[in-house]
Amino acid sequence: MKNTLLNPVSEMDTKSPERQKEELLKNDKYKGLPEVEALKEQEQKEKQKQQKNKDNSKPASTTNPKESIEANEESKTSNETVPEVIPSKVQLENQLQEKLTALKSEYNAKLNQLLASAKAEYKQVKSGEKEVSVSKLAKNYLNLGNAMEAECDARVYASIAYTENMLKKYNYDTSIIKEARQTYQNTKEERRQRLLDKLLNYI
Repeated sequence: MKNTLLNPVSEMDTKSPERQKEELLKNDKYKGLPEVEALKEQEQKEKQKQQKNKDNSKPASTTNPKESIEANEESKTSNETVPEVIPSKVQLENQLQEKLTALKSEYNAKLNQLLASAKAEYKQVKSGEKEVSVSKLAKNYLNLGNAMEAECDARVYASIAYTENMLKKYNYDTSIIKEARQTYQNTKEERRQRLLDKLLNYI
């Protein structure tokens, strides 16, 4: 019965990290989520950088000496940028942990609010103030819970993908990425079971 009420794993959890990133970048339903938008911006900047490096590697045309000199001067000016501040591996890992902790607190609070709302509405149904079947009420709230999980998944996995890109950019060890994913999934499983147990008590 429990497995029929809540999905054992979310849709995003069934995908590989590569497919998750592709889904986050291309699916409009995640548009506007801050972590997803940050990942999109990061990916776009990297593509632009690669294209720029590719263009700069092409041999300059010598058909017009004046144009060649102007092009070289323009290239020199564009390359005179402020030196990049390179974050340490620990800084990147700490930023990820802080982000995941903040998201956990945010969505735990939202789930608690959802549970309180379900409990209040159940009391209205039992007292006759509201006419709706208990099974429909349960289904509605479980659907809301699944939708909330999908949104949380998108923000968490976008944060993890963003950090992974940064770690790879500076040739840092990426073992924390696998650990973060596993910890998140384990936490969700525990939270899912607790939520279901409470809902079954109320509804």
